Amino acid sequence: MSADLIPTLGPQTRLKTAPQVRSREIGGEAVLLDLEAGTYFGLNAAGAVVWKCLERSKSLGEVHAALTGHFEVDAERAWADLVELIGNLLDRGLVTVEPAGGAS
Repeated sequence: MSADLIPTLGPQTRLKTAPQVRSREIGGEAVLLDLEAGTYFGLNAAGAVVWKCLERSKSLGEVHAALTGHFEVDAERAWADLVELIGNLLDRGLVTVEPAGGAS
């Protein structure tokens, strides 16, 4: 699923957190619980920043800016890691891509 979506992800892309997912920040990291699947997914500190941005309907460009502003990381590396994480979240059904125009 995400392999088809990854090339279409760009700075303007917005994602929506899935309604069946609950999250909790613990010690600067995040734990996601998919209530439908009954599975947990852990995020490190950078992943927790990403999740918090996604909950606030930030575009991927805004998420990328938050990452590079918060962590000492090369912008290109941050983008590649962000796209990889988004692919994992999409694969697990924890987020969906919002339609163009941001209507949700």
